[in-house]
Amino acid sequence: MLDRDHLDDLGKAEVFAVLRGGRAVARRIAVDELVVAAHLADLYDAASMTGLPSMLPIVSERLVTLGGVGTPQVSEFAATELGHHLACGPDAAAALLADALDLRHRLPGLWERLLEGEVDAWRARVVAQETRRLPLEAAEWVDARLGETRRSITGVIGQLVADALRRFDPETFAQREAERLDGRGVFLERPGPAGTGLTTRVAMVLDTPDAAVLDATLDDLATIHAVLGDESPLQVRRAKAVGTLTNPQLAMDLLAGDLTTHATTKTTGSEARKGVRGRSAVVYLHLDACDVANLVADGTDGGGSIERLGPATLDLLGEWLSRPGGIARDGITLRPVLETTRADTVDSRTPPAWMREQVILRDRTCVFPDCTRDARSADLDHIEPYVPVDQGSPPGQTRPDNLAPLCRRHHRLKTWTGWTYRRDGWDTDSRPLYEWLDRHGNPALPRHLLEPADS
Repeated sequence: MLDRDHLDDLGKAEVFAVLRGGRAVARRIAVDELVVAAHLADLYDAASMTGLPSMLPIVSERLVTLGGVGTPQVSEFAATELGHHLACGPDAAAALLADALDLRHRLPGLWERLLEGEVDAWRARVVAQETRRLPLEAAEWVDARLGETRRSITGVIGQLVADALRRFDPETFAQREAERLDGRGVFLERPGPAGTGLTTRVAMVLDTPDAAVLDATLDDLATIHAVLGDESPLQVRRAKAVGTLTNPQLAMDLLAGDLTTHATTKTTGSEARKGVRGRSAVVYLHLDACDVANLVADGTDGGGSIERLGPATLDLLGEWLSRPGGIARDGITLRPVLETTRADTVDSRTPPAWMREQVILRDRTCVFPDCTRDARSADLDHIEPYVPVDQGSPPGQTRPDNLAPLCRRHHRLKTWTGWTYRRDGWDTDSRPLYEWLDRHGNPALPRHLLEPADS
């Protein structure tokens, strides 16, 4: 317990220890709640209801399934009574019972890790909810994969669930993909009250490559508008760029640099093109050899995994690439995945493009514990700080095994506050693992492995 009267006597390390201790108690309580909920479900199962008296047999208790396939049924009143005692609604109580049942019966490996204190209850519940609609064998496959990884559960569960569905129920996977695509559209809000109609909110649901190309195109046009003298904020210029796209010829002129009728006396077409990054979307497609063989042999579309987008059927990718005048015309590029074990070195601080790409594909995200920022938007950090060769350091400091992606926040933390890290083995997905130490020398573990400090 915190002694509030002596709070001013605590330093940083002691404050962190108090917070970790309190959080550990809260985590234990949350786990105990799941354990007790699973036991309570047993008290409401079919066997416990045998012989219960009922004044009107036609309204006797029914059995309902709260969890996924393979979980036992419970009384329809279990959630109502539990909700009363937890001071929550029956839906929240039913969710607690369903999560407990799924974890114990469909995800036994994760259930054991939960009981051992290796996984937070809320993370385990996320997995239970994400896997509930999966076939039992698919849930068991996800459970096994989670037991093999040391990475954040919530960071990998979405990909694992999609992969499991693609492997064990490709028909449902394709159906759900089609359902998501059916949600595409461009939606305009209805005009508001009089006097508020100067702007209209527009929402769009697009294919992700289309959205990436649109985003780049709007940035291009916003940059051109700025060079032409528009001093509006960036987002305002992007909004104006949408209006420009409604005039295709004007948009083509601006994007092509043909500004003879639009440039001011202070600008030229070449100046307007400066800063325009181009419109493209690069796609890395990961395919298993067996998926390709099945597609050729019997037309079975097992799909593949697209970097940053997740699993997708090959039919969808083919539609993207063959759409007339669409993103395939000049907006999407397929590249083979680079060899991630290449070990060449260079003597400059800045890694060459191939090395940066290799590290990004290898690590995928910022390597700080539980950080999920995409590696493509991160800095490449030298694990062992770079020292110029002319200052007596050895050559070859810039090499893949001495580089790791760090988002700007964690890069600054490492550079300026004394936090350090080193590579510590490899995950089952051939991704490197890292050990971090904070400025006090304490291990910086993923959140699900944190334990209260010794008193």
